[in-house]
Amino acid sequence: MTSESEVGMPPHPCCHDGCKTYAPFGYNTRYGTLWFCHEHKDEGEAQRIQPGFHGRT
Repeated sequence: MTSESEVGMPPHPCCHDGCKTYAPFGYNTRYGTLWFCHEHKDEGEAQRIQPGFHGRT
């Protein structure tokens, strides 16, 4: 795993329940930024806010 000083930010654990894997994929969601590992990144894709979306339906 890459150290914090190498990437400039601390490593994030995956937001999938029970997964503690390093999560390099961050997604802006209505709940803030959620981080997912490669195996669970589809969950982040499904929850992300599209550019230009302001919460209006």
